[in-house]
Amino acid sequence: LFGAPSVSLVKGDHEREIHWRLHRSLLAVARLALAADQRLSREELIETLWPGASADHVKRNFHPTLSGARKALQGGRGGGIVYRQGTYSLDSAAEWQVDVHEFEARLAAGQEAEAQGRESQALDTLQQAWGRYRGPLLAGQDGHWIEPRREWLHRRYLSLLELLGELASKVRRNTLALDAFRSLLLEEPFEERIHLAVMEIYGRRGRRDLVRRQFVRLQ
Repeated sequence: LFGAPSVSLVKGDHEREIHWRLHRSLLAVARLALAADQRLSREELIETLWPGASADHVKRNFHPTLSGARKALQGGRGGGIVYRQGTYSLDSAAEWQVDVHEFEARLAAGQEAEAQGRESQALDTLQQAWGRYRGPLLAGQDGHWIEPRREWLHRRYLSLLELLGELASKVRRNTLALDAFRSLLLEEPFEERIHLAVMEIYGRRGRRDLVRRQFVRLQ
């Protein structure tokens, strides 16, 4: 769900990306994947997919959209989404791997490891979290339910880069620190403290020319 959204079906060593006949079917799956316990009421799905639409419009489109999602997820056989006791959910019989949840879990684990002084473990876990972030949440998609979560995850991503850069710099893993700080500056070019951190690393390497160049960039 980071970057352009996509879903792949994995069986054994074979992986196949799913193609969607209806775009709203993909959005329904994305919304379920992001929800707590991966389940939503009918009303919540309607508000996600057709905010402000008439009851007649919803009636014509709701079941075809959910049916399209089921068929896409299960190769035309139906399934993948379960309706039970008034809620729709992703089928728990399958193992769902969602990059957003993996990102948040690894970031939290990395922060905890750093707080407990387990620096090597923190660096490894934070790098794993970084690898999950491939761009803004559901890039190219609009929706009142997307924007707040997108902004939240983007701020989390920036926090990840800053923590990773600081920790890597502390243990003198300068290349990793520079990669993290440069990535952060692409997003936040006016963060003076990050420019200073980059200049400090260059200074440790004796590269006064690069310190000067970074200072000019900051100016």
